[in-house]
Amino acid sequence: MNKKERKALYDLEYRKKNRERKAQTDRKYAIENRVKIAMYHKKHYRDNIERYRKNIKAWKEKNKQHYLKLLGSWEGFIPKETTCQVCGKTIYFNVRNHNLAIHFDHRRGNEVIMGSPALWLRGNRRTPEKEVIWKSCDFGMLCQNCNRMIPTNNRKEFLLKALEYIKL
Repeated sequence: MNKKERKALYDLEYRKKNRERKAQTDRKYAIENRVKIAMYHKKHYRDNIERYRKNIKAWKEKNKQHYLKLLGSWEGFIPKETTCQVCGKTIYFNVRNHNLAIHFDHRRGNEVIMGSPALWLRGNRRTPEKEVIWKSCDFGMLCQNCNRMIPTNNRKEFLLKALEYIKL
């Protein structure tokens, strides 16, 4: 065993024995040097942008079929075609065109599914348990324009102010 291999083995053993101490030291270093670390990551990304793009493209291709299969399992439970609950425009489930797609709206803002409902659908196969979770959230189905216009937070005040504005 050469000197480099012995050092690597020693470092591995040290990290195993002193896991918490090492983590604490790493956290301290990260806090004290966050600008330096951020600049390093930025430079590394710029220097390797083609590699990053290639990896992202490969990841998307690899996972595309999986996501489409999971999203397709929700067809039938979520209507393939419906109308926007605000303006009445015809919108569709599981289409690539954002102008025609259903945009799920957080009506209350405190649903179990806090992030993007569409991403949640793509990441979860339809099961009876998942259906219960989805129903408990009571998402509105809106077109892209209406979903962008109505805020999630302070919705009632926003709409009351809009109504007051219209009266003028």
